[in-house]
Amino acid sequence: MMLTTVLSLALIFAPVAPVEGVDTPVEDPMTSAQALYQAGVASYETFDYQEAIEKWTDAYALLPQTPETAATRNSLVYNIARAQEKAFAQDHDVARLRRAIALLERYHADAEASGVADATELADVRTRIAELEAAVDAAQAEREPVRPPPTPGADGERSRRGRASIATGSVLMVLGVGAVVGGVVAGTRMSSSARRTLPGLDQLGDEQARADALARGHRGDVVTIASAVAGGVVALSGTVLLAIGAKRRGRPSSRSAFTPMPATRGAALTWTLAF
Repeated sequence: MMLTTVLSLALIFAPVAPVEGVDTPVEDPMTSAQALYQAGVASYETFDYQEAIEKWTDAYALLPQTPETAATRNSLVYNIARAQEKAFAQDHDVARLRRAIALLERYHADAEASGVADATELADVRTRIAELEAAVDAAQAEREPVRPPPTPGADGERSRRGRASIATGSVLMVLGVGAVVGGVVAGTRMSSSARRTLPGLDQLGDEQARADALARGHRGDVVTIASAVAGGVVALSGTVLLAIGAKRRGRPSSRSAFTPMPATRGAALTWTLAF
């Protein structure tokens, strides 16, 4: 069958009559090509496919490009394609399959154009081309590096450390926000109380009480500023730990946002944290 063996060309090569008037015999290209073809067949049958490829390629190069040799040249193309397939089974060089596909494409096109092959034969060649293309894809997939699976113990330890970081970060976040809110509220009340008291003390002329009120207002301002700074540092530390913990557990980093919202008196600021 055509797709299981090489094409026989022994009957295609025809001897050429000697040229009259020439004393020195000239080697006939057809004779040389036939000898190379036979040598290639011997190499093919003894599993030396690379040698067969070289012999048949040399025979192909010797044949003139004429209508009389077109069928022979095309049959050599098919034989070389078959030898490339066989050689791939030995050295697993994917480039051989690509060459075989290109050669079979040429064989199919020339055989179809010349009409030397029937529809069944052409369909078989097309099927073989599809099989070789699938073999190329499979060979490439096998050569892709396979990443080793992650170590369960390492992943478990990483996840545990991530949960610990998230828990610690959450506590620090709550403490920081609480310190900011509590300190600002307490300091603001102290300052407001002092400001409300000062007008009455000025009227009474009580300098000591007035000095105490001013000191209380100053302490309120200090408490407000200190609470905001200290609480902000603690809350920021919590945010960092949350981000680290989320990364260790393979989750998106924590996200926070301040959003203004109406309140009973004036306005308020809410802090939304997602992790």
